[in-house]
Amino acid sequence: MNCGLLSRLMSAFILIFSFSLAIGQKSLSFQDCQVAYPICEIKTYQFGQMEGAGAIQESSDKTSCFKSGFSETNSFWLKWKAASSGTLTFVINPNNTDDDFDFVLYKKENDNCSQIQEVRCMAAGPNIGDEEELNTRCKGRTGLSFASVDEFEQQGCKYASDNFLKMLQLEEGEEYVLMINNFESKDGFSITFEGDTQLRAFDDCKVLTSSEPLMIVNLYPNPAVNSVNLEYLAQKSDPVEIDLLDIAGKSHHHFDIIPELGKNKNTFLLNDMAKGSYLVRIKQGTFTTVRQFVKQ
Repeated sequence: MNCGLLSRLMSAFILIFSFSLAIGQKSLSFQDCQVAYPICEIKTYQFGQMEGAGAIQESSDKTSCFKSGFSETNSFWLKWKAASSGTLTFVINPNNTDDDFDFVLYKKENDNCSQIQEVRCMAAGPNIGDEEELNTRCKGRTGLSFASVDEFEQQGCKYASDNFLKMLQLEEGEEYVLMINNFESKDGFSITFEGDTQLRAFDDCKVLTSSEPLMIVNLYPNPAVNSVNLEYLAQKSDPVEIDLLDIAGKSHHHFDIIPELGKNKNTFLLNDMAKGSYLVRIKQGTFTTVRQFVKQ
C-alpha cells in the first residue's frame, strides 16, 4: 500500500477515536432567560464570575419588590423543570460574603421568555447609612427556605426581612427560571438545591454535566442519501468549524458556524459526494469531536 495513503488512513482512524483534554470552566454566557443554565439535578452548583447584564433586561418591569423598577447589573439565569410534584428550596452563597445578591424567581409558561410570571422576589439589602450590624441579616446568603413565609422582600433591610423567602411547591411539568443578580461586584456564587421533587433533564444537561464543550448527540439518517442532519450541544458560543471528510481525511465541505448555547441542528446536502464512508468533524478552539456516517 502507498505510504502516503496509509498515513492518511491512520490519521482518519485516530480522528474517530480521539478525545480532547477537558475544559473545566463553565460558560459565563447565561445572562438572559433564553440561554439560562439548566439545573439537571438536586445538588450544589458553583459559578466563578458574573459578567454583566446580558442582552435583554427581562426583569425591568416585572417585579413587585423593587419600587423603582429592577435593572440587572451582573446577572445569571438558571432554569429547571419538575419531573414530579414536591417541594424545593435553594440557598445562594456569594463567593464574597459582603456582596448584596438579589433574585427573582419566575414560572415559565412556554418556551417564550416574554411570558414569565413572578412567583418570588428578593430585593432586601443594606439600608444606606445604617450601622453594619443592622444590615447583617440582609447581606450574604439568600434563597428559599421552609422557615420563611413571605413571597417577596422589598429594598432595604426592614424589620421583618431575613433575606429568605417561602419554599416552592412544584407540580409535575412546571418550568421555572431564576434570575440572580450581584449588585456589588462580578464575584460569583454557589447555589445549593434541596427538596423532595425530581427534576427533568434538558437536552443541554448532557454537555453541561460533562467535561466536553461540544457533544454530538445525533447524526441522521445514517446511511444518508441526499442530506445528513447533525445535532450537537454547545456549552460555549465561540465559532465552530464543521468539515465533511472522506475516510482518507480530505475535506469535501467546510462550514464556519456561530452556535447557539445548548442544542444546535445543521443539515448538509450530499448530492455532489460519491457513495462511501465519511466523517463529520466539529472543532471549537482546541477541542475536536468526530462522528462517522455512510452516504448511499
